[in-house]
Parts: sequence; structure tokens; C-alpha cells
Amino acid sequence: VKIIFNMHLKTATPYEAILENGEHIPSFMVISTVPASPNPMIDQLESLPLEKGKIKTNINLQVEGSDHLWALGDCALIPSPTGKGYCPPTAQFALREGGTLAHNIHASVKGKKHKPFKFKVLGMLGALGHHSAVAELFGKFRFSGFLAWLLWRAIYWMKLPGVDRKIKVAVS
Repeated sequence: VKIIFNMHLKTATPYEAILENGEHIPSFMVISTVPASPNPMIDQLESLPLEKGKIKTNINLQVEGSDHLWALGDCALIPSPTGKGYCPPTAQFALREGGTLAHNIHASVKGKKHKPFKFKVLGMLGALGHHSAVAELFGKFRFSGFLAWLLWRAIYWMKLPGVDRKIKVAVS
């Protein structure tokens, strides 16, 4: 194991990792721990409340200190419905944030009450390659290997738009 601090990965191929300083590291596996990050344009919005490079919102997805601005997804720092921490920037959260945001914008236009964002995590899946994955479902069931990979593949396959894409992915 080689740990290199203060260095960015420039690119990775199936056979090597290439660092920003030009160093080539032969490898047959690259594990990325890069966090999801908001669009760099957010940093230019100095008039908005920012924390950790994200726009701070309340539990209704409204930008703090505003009655007409909203944020969700990777660009937003949304308080967790559990009251502890913030919502992670994952697709399962963003999809549900979209529904809450649509409701709240409509409620604002109609002069009605906003609803808070609520969502309980269904689980987390992570593909590791070579028909292997890790899974945690409902915060209780943890497993790994081929079964976890099959579940990961099936769930993401079901979410693909269009029959043509589903067929391509199934064949691959």
C-alpha cells in the first residue's frame, strides 16, 4: 500500500494511476474515495449562506434567510430529517428532495404551508468490480460478494430510463 498526501489524481486507466505531477503508478485496481462535490460555480455566489461549499437550507429546502430561493442535491447543505447532521448527496435523497421542493414551490405560489423534507434511508450499495459489491439494507442487513453485486446491478438497471438502455446494460 502506498499512501501519497497532498497530491491529486490526474487520471486512471485499467493499468495505472497518473498523478498531477506526472508520476505513473502501475495498478490493476483503483479505489476512489472522492466525495461528491457541488458545482464550483456555487463558490461564486457570495451573497448566499455557504458552508462546506454548499448552499445552506432549512428542512423545507429553502435557502437560509430567503423566502424565494431554494436548493437541493449536491449543491445544498440540507439538515437531516433525523436532526443529526446533513443529508448525503446521493441519488436516493436527491430524488425525494425534488418531490418536496416541487410541493413547496407550489405551496409558496398558492400561499399554502411548506412541508419539511422527510426520508429514511433504504440502504446503501457499492460496486467493487469483478462481480462483487457491498450492501447495507434498512440499516440492519449487511452483506457482500456476488449477491450484493446482483442486487446493485438489478436496482440500478430498474432505474435506467428507456427500454433500449436497459437492453444494452442487460446484454453487457
